[in-house]
Order: sequence, then structure tokens, then C-alpha cells
Amino acid sequence: ITGTLPTTLASLNRLILLDVEQNLLTGQAFPSQILALPSLLAYRASNNILTGTIPTEIGQLTLLEQLWLASNEITGSIPSELGACSNLQYLFLYGNSLTGSLPGALGSLTSLQDLRLQENTISGTIPVELFGATSLEALRLDLNFLSGTVPTNVG
Repeated sequence: ITGTLPTTLASLNRLILLDVEQNLLTGQAFPSQILALPSLLAYRASNNILTGTIPTEIGQLTLLEQLWLASNEITGSIPSELGACSNLQYLFLYGNSLTGSLPGALGSLTSLQDLRLQENTISGTIPVELFGATSLEALRLDLNFLSGTVPTNVG
């Protein structure tokens, strides 16, 4: 599939899964039509050519369980508002150009099982709050610019 996501997606208010992985999609990773899907449980758009940032409005998708945007061209920082997606279980943002520090708000995601943020340019230290995500089973932070030590409360 090529081109951008159609604006008519916003009219699918009962859509729960949008999987457009491994295509040649371009444009914004988070066009307004994605943020207008109140029932969305999974947005999978890895391995495309999507750009832009993750908007703070991501916190409006409170039912979201899966966010797969790996291997795109997404820039900017990870917004702390992502911590409002309390049902999030899988967060795959690896292989982008994300910057900034890791928001401690990700630690409030108690359903989060798999967090993959490797291959970005995230910097700073690993916030101790991150390990409040008590369901976390897999954590990939390699190939970033993180510094410091692993917090002592891990495990």
C-alpha cells in the first residue's frame, strides 16, 4: 500500500484494529483520523515510511492495547501523555529517530508487557518510575544514548 492513510478512517468509530504494517505508507504516523478512533485497541504501522511526532493527544486513546510504530521515520520525544493509555500492553517504537529522555509516566502502565525502544537517539538516565510497570516482561533500550546505572529497584 502506498500513499497516506485516508481521512475517511475517522468515520470508522467502531474500528478496533488497524494493521497496515510492512507497506510503503508515507505521511504522518499520527494523522488526526487515528486519534479520532475511540474504540481503537491496536494500531500497527511498523515498517513504513511514516514521519512526524507522537502527539500529546495520544493519551485520548485510553483503550489502546498495542502501539506498533517500529522502523519508521518518527522524530521528537516520547510524550508523557502516553502514560494515560492505561490498557497499553505492547509499545514498539524501535528503529525511529526518537530523542529526549524516557518519560517516567511509562511506569504507570501497569498492563505493559513488552516495551521496545531500541535503535533511537533517546538520552538521559533510565527513570526509576519506569519499573512501576509491574507486568513488564521484555524491555529493549539498546542502541540509544542512555547513561547512568540501572535503577536499584529493578526486580
